[in-house]
Amino acid sequence: MNYASNESVVTTRADPGAPQPRFGWPELTPVRVAGTDPGSGESCLDRAGRQTLLLLGVESTLVAQTGERRFRQADPEDAADVLAIKQAAIESTDGTYSDTQVDAWSPDDDALSTFEGAMEREQFVVLLATVDGAPAGYGVLNVDATRIDAVFVDPGYTGRGLGSSLVGQLETRARMLGLTDLTVVSSRNARQFYESLGYEVTDSRTRTIEGVELGFVAVEKAIDG
Repeated sequence: MNYASNESVVTTRADPGAPQPRFGWPELTPVRVAGTDPGSGESCLDRAGRQTLLLLGVESTLVAQTGERRFRQADPEDAADVLAIKQAAIESTDGTYSDTQVDAWSPDDDALSTFEGAMEREQFVVLLATVDGAPAGYGVLNVDATRIDAVFVDPGYTGRGLGSSLVGQLETRARMLGLTDLTVVSSRNARQFYESLGYEVTDSRTRTIEGVELGFVAVEKAIDG
């Protein structure tokens, strides 16, 4: 199903022009944003010397009629859930992409170790959304690239506003880290979703995965206002 039409799936991608592995995050340069315990909420100094407030491990909770929603920093132990969410979301797209494109785009189970490695790198803020304790969606902020690299919602949790909440959480963390704007290379079916959140289309992109060409849309938003 298409997230843009009924909040079933949000998909975003990194720069299609750069060589990237099939699993989805961009090149995983081992950059340390901060060196303190992610759960401490303490101020810390990153590699570039900028002062940031480390809230990556601070859990937020929203209680609604659709169940208790929690958003927390994901860790390597969550990698299997994150991978399963991405697979389910991509495989439930609404026909924007062909079966061949979906098959090329969806990561295999053997990508698990790559997901685990990405979660250990504080270049990436990886947030996991749960509903009544069950994994329901996730989002990824690439701090160094000032980019949202991924927002995926399991199709079993449609209509709960998880996608927009994840984007809002990532934007908040980006502001706290001193970022002033964000870009997203989104799937075509999520264009209206991002536009509804104030993102503006800048151009169209294509990239080749497993020899199959897919089209994406680049959007951006100023978040310092």
